[in-house]
Amino acid sequence: MSLVLIALTLAVIHCAIDEWKTGMHQAVKFSETPYSTCFADLLYTLKEWEKYTIQSGLKACETLRRDLLKVCRTNAGIVDSGNDSESGSPSTETRKNLLSKMHFARWE
Repeated sequence: MSLVLIALTLAVIHCAIDEWKTGMHQAVKFSETPYSTCFADLLYTLKEWEKYTIQSGLKACETLRRDLLKVCRTNAGIVDSGNDSESGSPSTETRKNLLSKMHFARWE
């Protein structure tokens, strides 16, 4: 998954959080004006972190990108190699590593 897509997703999450900043939901338009700086800052930080991990011999950024892509592909129903059956369903290990409903707060 590209760092640009990760930064864009984080900027969208930032917008969603802004919708609740007063404690009550108020729709916020996701537009270039307030969020272009947020996006640019996030992308810069991700690129710097990627450089740092490469220089340090770490694989954290590479692992994050690969894992996020795997989660997105699996939740979209796209089958990756490494399935545990010919039916095309994700392997047990892949399913265990996905985010599920219990990873997210519930609004009741």
